[in-house]
Formats: sequence, structure tokens, C-alpha cells
Amino acid sequence: MATGTAGIISLIGMVACTVFWAREVRTTKGQRKSIRTIIGSMITLGSYIVAVKFGIDIATSLSADQKATSIAGCICTAASITLWIMWSRRPEPNRNQEFLLPAVFLSATAILFLAMFWLTFSNPPLNRSEILKTGGIASGAVIALYALWLNDRRRRVEESRQDTEEQRRVIDSKRHILESDRAEHDRERVANEYFARSVELMGHAADQVRVGAFHALTRLALTQPEFGQTVADVLCAYLRQPLPYTEIDHLKPTEDRHERVTSRERQVRRTAEQLISDLVSTNPTKELALDLNLYGAELQVLNIANGKIGTLTLTKSVIRESVTIRNSDIIGLVIMKDTEFRGPVYLQYCDFNNRLLILECNFTEGIQAHNSEFLSGLQILRTTGRGFYASETKFHETLALDFINEKPAIALTDSYLINSRSIFIPDEYSVTVDPNTGLLEVDNKP
Repeated sequence: MATGTAGIISLIGMVACTVFWAREVRTTKGQRKSIRTIIGSMITLGSYIVAVKFGIDIATSLSADQKATSIAGCICTAASITLWIMWSRRPEPNRNQEFLLPAVFLSATAILFLAMFWLTFSNPPLNRSEILKTGGIASGAVIALYALWLNDRRRRVEESRQDTEEQRRVIDSKRHILESDRAEHDRERVANEYFARSVELMGHAADQVRVGAFHALTRLALTQPEFGQTVADVLCAYLRQPLPYTEIDHLKPTEDRHERVTSRERQVRRTAEQLISDLVSTNPTKELALDLNLYGAELQVLNIANGKIGTLTLTKSVIRESVTIRNSDIIGLVIMKDTEFRGPVYLQYCDFNNRLLILECNFTEGIQAHNSEFLSGLQILRTTGRGFYASETKFHETLALDFINEKPAIALTDSYLINSRSIFIPDEYSVTVDPNTGLLEVDNKP
């Protein structure tokens, strides 16, 4: 029994030394590799000599069954060690299963025979069926360990694959964001260059070039909403410039060069006026309210429909024909001061969210408001004009109609004053406000 135990220990030592020697040969480099290889080879050779010596001693005292079992176990052990070494010497990425499964099978078989060999020395001796059963359990344990390792390896491979796919998705997402940012940067750069070139052409001497620049700017504002307010400011700034020559209302056959230039410039400005109206009415970003500053501008017409306006400034301006604000939402303050209106003013289907202040203006025609609402009141102060006509209109808080000319016409049909704070109309009229509904009634004083 002691001899058998010593033989098995020497066999295990031989296997360990062989595996150590193979690992050192594969991993160690340089001069250190030579020394460690020599030492490992000597230890391995010694273990083989000891194993052979104990094998001879055991073989002389064994029965025929024990000899057959030990020889089969040694052969399987040597074969499995060889396959394990061949499998381990392959680099990790290139390892395959062609040596692994036979090595596991031979290892299990070797453990079966060695366990059977070991149990033959038991005291009291075991019968053949118990020996086979115990050896089979030991061999099955090896197979079970291999199955567990294989399942764990499969799990790690699947996790690695998922991590790789996740990293690939992150990289693709970052690349997509980078490409989007690059495309956005290129788009902004092209738009800025386009805008700068169009503004430069606005100062060109040729009328058609300036008109083309206006259309280019408007197209840019419609396709790039962030340029909307900037383009509106540029067009308003152009209209604020004075006419290059003396104003001529009607050109005659004897017109000189100055008159022709003025007429052409009016056509250019008329295009700018129309494009401002188009920009407001077709604003792609309806939440964006455009501010219009027409301080000192001379306009043919001002027509705003179906849009949203921030602030509107008409100070020291001249409107040669009509002003029409229709079906629009005015968010900011509307100021008309010291402005000459040579045509009628129409305020139809509009919501004025802030105050409308008309101060010291001159209206050749009247002001007509229809189905509109002035949420912060309407104030017409120190103004001359034919009068004010309102129908189906609501005034909040304040209504002041201070015309300084004689006998202006005032008509408030189906109109209301809500949350009344103050009301003022010319002395020629008297007004009553229904305390329940706020309905306004205007009568001529006798």
C-alpha cells in the first residue's frame, strides 16, 4: 500500500514537473529562459526516474488485474498530459477544441483507472462493482467539471460579445453625433457665407442685383429659421435709409437722371416691403415673433397678414399708401409716433397682447379696427385724422381717442371695454359703458 501511494505521488510530481517545464519553455525569454529551462528539464527528468523506479517496484508486487489497471492508467495519463500541453501551447485567441475534448476524456479515463488501481489496496478489500462505481464517480466528477468550465466559458464569450456590441453601438452613436455636428457646422458655415455675400450685394449699384440679394436673404431666413430675425433687421435697415434723390411722385416724359434713379429705387424698396410681409406670414417657426423696427422709413405700403410680430416701431416714418395688419398676433409693444399715414389703416382679426400707442401722428384717412382685441388697451394721443372706426372689437383697461383736429369721426359698433380703468373720446361725443357686459355706446353731443 505504501509503495502504491509513493508511486502515485511520484506520478503526480512527474505530471506537475512536466506542466511546469512546458510552461517555462513557452513563456520565458532570453538568458533567463535558458537557465530556467535547464533547471526545469533536470527536475522533470528526475521526477520521471523516480516515477519509473516506483513503477518497477510496484509492478513486481502486483497481480495481473492491478498491472493491467495501472498500465492503462499510466497510458491515459501520459496521453492526456500530451494533449493538455499541445492545447496550452497555442496562443489564447487561436485555441480551439480539437485537443481539449480528447484531453478531458483521457483525463477522466486515467482517473478512472488510477482510482480503481488505488482501491485495490483498500483494507478490507472491495469487490469489483464497488471499485468500478467509485472510479466512475471520480471520472464523472472530471466530466462535470469540464461541463461547468465549458458553460462558464460560453457565458464569458457571450458577455464579451455583448460588451463588444455595446461598444460598437457607442462608437457608432458617437460617430453619428460627430458626423451630425460636422454637417451642422458645414451648414452653418455655408449659411453664414451665403448671408454675408447677400448683404454685400445689397450695396450693389444695379437694381436687379439688390433685388436678388433681398430674395436670397428671405430664402435663407425661410430655410434657416435662426436667421429670421437677422434678415428682418437687415431688410428694415435698408428701408430706413433715405432715398438717394429728391422725392418725385409722378415722373414726366422730361424726367432727368435723378428722377429715374429715384423711381427705380422705389421699386427696389417695394420688393423689400413685400419680402418683409412674406417673411412674417411664412415664418417656419411660428413660436418666433419677429421684431420690425421701421424708424424713419419711407414705405409704399405695410401689409402684415397671418403672422406673429414681436414689437413694431413706426416712428418718424412715412407710409404713402395703406397699412394693413390682418389675422396676426402682436406680442410686444406697438409704437406709432410722429408718423405720416397717407392712406387708411386696417387692423383686422388681430390680438394686441401689449399696448398700442399712437402719438402725434397724422392720418389722411381713418383707422379701422374689426374683430380685434387690445389686451393692454389702445391709446391715440395728440393725433390728427378723420377718425376711428371699430366693430366687434374688445378693449381692455384703457381706451383713449385723443384727436386734436375738429370733428373726427368716432364709431364703436358692437365693441366692448373690459376691466375699464380709463376712457377718453373727443368732446363732441359722449360714451356709455354697460356695467355688466362692457358694451360701448357712442352718441353725438347735442
